[in-house]
Amino acid sequence: KNRVLEGVARDRVDVRTVKMLRRQKLEDFLADPRRLSPHDLAPGDFAAEASPHIVHEVFVEAASGNPPCPNTGGPQVKTEKLEEVMLELGADWNESELKTAIKSMDPLQTGLVSYQVFSNWWMN
Repeated sequence: KNRVLEGVARDRVDVRTVKMLRRQKLEDFLADPRRLSPHDLAPGDFAAEASPHIVHEVFVEAASGNPPCPNTGGPQVKTEKLEEVMLELGADWNESELKTAIKSMDPLQTGLVSYQVFSNWWMN
């Protein structure tokens, strides 16, 4: 185990998100430390979180204190917090791309985005 940990420290293995690392069994991680590394990306791409469980967890944390969505009863996030949510999920956008993303999720400019709308948009 010590050799594996020394290799992880020396090679500075990339991990997509801390949440993914926390969910891993230590034995699985030590067997293949690169299992959580992002795939090779083309210029302009980013390693987006694709685990529905982690996407939901990050969204719910950001929705804390907001009233539930009247249509679904699920969590909803204020649009000004969406940047924080998307950054935690791996997004790497400039200001223009961020505004376009938020506008596509909140076309009526209500200031709130439901989990259902966000997850459909994020996963597709």
